Amino acid sequence: MVLYSSKLAEIADGYFLQHMHEWPVEYLLTDSRHSIPSTSALFFAIVGKNHDGHEFLEELYQKGVRQFVIQQAEAAHVLEHSEANVFVVKDTVEALQAIAASHRQQFDLQVIGITGSNGKTIVKEWLYQLLSPSWSVVKSPKSYNSQIGVPLSVWQIKPEHKIGIFEAGISHVDEMVALAKVIQPRIGIFTNLGPAHSEGFGSLYQKADEKAQLFASCDTIIYPKKYKEVDQVLRSLYPQKRMLAWAIGGDEQDSLRIDVVKEGGKTKVNLHLTSSQVVDFLLPFSDDASIENLIHCIICALGLGLEAATIQSRIDHLSTVHMRLQLKAGRNESYVIDDTYNNDPEGLRIALNFMQQQAVKKHKVVILSDMLETGIEPTSLYKSLAKLLREKQIDLFFGVGPELSQHTTFFPTNSLFFHDTGALLSHLASLHLEDSLILVKGARIFRFERVVQVLEHKIHRTVLEINLNALAHNLNVFRQMLQPDTKMMVMVKAFAYGAGSHEVAHLLQYNKVDYLAVAYTDEGVELRENNV
Repeated sequence: MVLYSSKLAEIADGYFLQHMHEWPVEYLLTDSRHSIPSTSALFFAIVGKNHDGHEFLEELYQKGVRQFVIQQAEAAHVLEHSEANVFVVKDTVEALQAIAASHRQQFDLQVIGITGSNGKTIVKEWLYQLLSPSWSVVKSPKSYNSQIGVPLSVWQIKPEHKIGIFEAGISHVDEMVALAKVIQPRIGIFTNLGPAHSEGFGSLYQKADEKAQLFASCDTIIYPKKYKEVDQVLRSLYPQKRMLAWAIGGDEQDSLRIDVVKEGGKTKVNLHLTSSQVVDFLLPFSDDASIENLIHCIICALGLGLEAATIQSRIDHLSTVHMRLQLKAGRNESYVIDDTYNNDPEGLRIALNFMQQQAVKKHKVVILSDMLETGIEPTSLYKSLAKLLREKQIDLFFGVGPELSQHTTFFPTNSLFFHDTGALLSHLASLHLEDSLILVKGARIFRFERVVQVLEHKIHRTVLEINLNALAHNLNVFRQMLQPDTKMMVMVKAFAYGAGSHEVAHLLQYNKVDYLAVAYTDEGVELRENNV
């Protein structure tokens, strides 16, 4: 099932400007900042409103990338007389989608496609927590639901996976058809319908119709009946498909009637599968959004064959879904990237990419636990993880867990291994992690939040906490209010008004702000010295 370079012409509409070697394609790259120095990495030079991937071809070649998909043939002059494979297409995003769709077609697994205005990522992550102890599950990393994110997500599918969970988001008409071809779901979940990202649609009905295109290949569709536009569109488009429309307090005509009782911060849910069959669940929250999101997950899990008692036991241990990696100030001039909630190979790759983005410290440390329930044979898994760490130029690695301790030979000789989290904690004080950027990533059973607590900088006074996630969100809210060609300048003078100039500037740079403004030259010099 390995894709080799010569097959690109059979999958995507294009031609080779030069084909120097028959290399395999293992990695799909769309961001020059997250390069992998490997002949098996394929870079797509994507052109956007504020960036052009063609500008980085020579830089990526110097870093070790040898395979390129471009849409501007003249840009390839920097790769002439090189060892690079250069494939020219009309549209690099469409080529990326075609390659991912071809990859998806090779696998016969149960794929769940999720769309809607809100809650897609929460539903995906909770559904993963409910299903992954029973099956090998692959899912979209973070909020990878765009025209680029979806194919990158689907590319993760491997032979060992039994279930795939992918989310798809759109902002304009005619976008979902392309994503549907990539995901090809058999079960569809339409979370809800609201005004978010509605600028590209004429009405809520049109928005529902466009999103519903994801379900063309589905056998079963799950959705809340209260959204009348969704109900009408789905029944009109797919009259022969199995509709699991549910309604809280609905009448007997509803496919699934649900009774909800909120008590003391928790919620009792009675799900009427038939007139005589009722299953009960106790949810650990009482807000409407969380109730609605988890009902989708419960209905889907029941449909896949999980027993109600098993679902309830896993609901009892649901972890909070952090939508972003958390960068925290650490002790001894260090920084800590807290990713303790998510532990899978693709999640590690994303965390390492995030680590590369943070240029505040040069010494990079990774603390990683055993990866559980991946469905990948351990020797193959840890060999590939060690290779990834080498490619990302990690300076020091700590492995925690019995599986990692049995595969030490794959990792650099200066790596340290501990059988459990307690052993690591007893050694942390002597590990000399000052002036470092430390990624902490572990399976829930290892309770790595204790590691983060030890590494975090303790401040015993009133503090102002800057939420970088909220800052990025607010930036994008303002950006949506502007015309696409309007440039943005953000003031970061006076230590970003006390918010932390380096951290804020790196975040703004990552989110493609056009200008950063300071009050004095030395402030700009300091930012330049910190790789802004």
